[in-house]
Amino acid sequence: MIKIIIIAVIIVILGWLGWHTHENSGYVLITYSHWSIETSLWMAVFSLFLLFLALYLLIRLLAGICSLTSKAIHWRARSQKKRAPYWLEFGTCELIEQRWKPAEEALIKSAKKSDKPLTAYINAALAAQKQGAFDRRDTYLKKAYQSTPEAEISLGFLQAQLQIKAEQWDQASSTLQKLEKAVPHHALLKTLKNSF
Repeated sequence: MIKIIIIAVIIVILGWLGWHTHENSGYVLITYSHWSIETSLWMAVFSLFLLFLALYLLIRLLAGICSLTSKAIHWRARSQKKRAPYWLEFGTCELIEQRWKPAEEALIKSAKKSDKPLTAYINAALAAQKQGAFDRRDTYLKKAYQSTPEAEISLGFLQAQLQIKAEQWDQASSTLQKLEKAVPHHALLKTLKNSF
């Protein structure tokens, strides 16, 4: 019943507007340079309404496209984060099987996509060490520290051990000196110093 009343009211209002616009049509003249447009007032109002409606719909469409793009980027990032554990497992298996290059590549993929890349960077450093790529090894250890600063001492010990294995005596000595300042009574420190 309420719907019928609302529809009837709308019909009455539209009828009144139609009659009123027919009786009092008004006049609009717009000129610009050589151009001129003549129309009734109500046709000008209706045209402006259509123009604003078209602009509103265009803005909504562009906003929807931007929103979809943002959602697609967010979905892709989330999807990549889900792949990080896979690359970590795959890289670790490759490392165990002594396939150093594919291990390193997989572990770096994991590290870049993970919220907690410490393990991936450490294993990538080990893979780089086995390939004799000491600069890459040190870069991965630095990135491991940047991702997890609280692991500084552990990473320092790992770096010293890898430098000793690579017979990089000067670098190992420098790393051990830094560790001695931080943890002078650590048992591993004495063991590593005795390995020179």
